[in-house]
Amino acid sequence: MTRIISWDKKEEKQILLPSLKDIEKRHARLFEGFSSGVMTLANAEAFLLRSIEAFRSGELSSDELSVIGFEIFHGVAKHHLSSDLYDASLAASELGFYIRSPHVYKNVVMFLEDINRFYEKNNQKLPLVDNN
Repeated sequence: MTRIISWDKKEEKQILLPSLKDIEKRHARLFEGFSSGVMTLANAEAFLLRSIEAFRSGELSSDELSVIGFEIFHGVAKHHLSSDLYDASLAASELGFYIRSPHVYKNVVMFLEDINRFYEKNNQKLPLVDNN
């Protein structure tokens, strides 16, 4: 489990999110072709696209997308400030906190729009996957 505490320490709530390994165990197909080693920008983009697609179809929860976004942001995207991946992975990583924070809840729509914008702009990069 991953523990998230408010960055400003004003809220005492702790949010327990699944670990990336837990998500990988439950959604092995999502992780196919992506090693747990160092990711390139292109691989991180493809993995986030696949994750967003799984989120949009209901396969992934917002918490799971948040964990994946966090890993991609801190592993790859924060080193590429001008990339589309930077904004989308940061937005995805923040969902787990903002959905549960009434004083900033209105920002959830903005984060979902950032995620959707990335998906709509880049989803043609996804290879067709046979789900049978």
